[in-house]
Amino acid sequence: MKDIVLSKTFLTFGSLPKASHVNRNLFLALLLDDHIHHKEGPDIKLTYNKQQTWLISYITAKFTTEHPEYGGFHCKELFGNVEISGASSLKRNHYLRHDLDNTPSFTGVYFLNGSGQLLIDNDDPPLMNRVFTADIVPGRFLIFNSFLNYKRTINESNEPRASLIITFGR
Repeated sequence: MKDIVLSKTFLTFGSLPKASHVNRNLFLALLLDDHIHHKEGPDIKLTYNKQQTWLISYITAKFTTEHPEYGGFHCKELFGNVEISGASSLKRNHYLRHDLDNTPSFTGVYFLNGSGQLLIDNDDPPLMNRVFTADIVPGRFLIFNSFLNYKRTINESNEPRASLIITFGR
């Protein structure tokens, strides 16, 4: 007998090693500068720099090494989010019901700074209506199915909280 898996809820997390070339402080400064000039919506298009390539390359390599069954994925989109003091993120997912061919398979969140929690809703049987909670730790990343809803809790700090969102697809 052969199993065919139609849906599998997936979540993994990790951190960049201290020896990585990714400079969170530089990333944060660039994102906050882009945030100042950003006019619409929560997603901030980032001014390109080599930090982006290093971050995406490391996370993709780590993900595919530890989970070879999900190999062949690449970055579809990278953008930033900033929550000012007292604000939380929108509850969202990256599932494109109207365009399944272009729907990313996984979403990655990389925390640049701040504290709080990332809440991920699971509406997939058999563990329906469960919420996974992950602490926001600078330098940590989480990767999960793009159909899962997620949000960051209220930023209780006086400083803006920033994270990068990476969507992965084939």
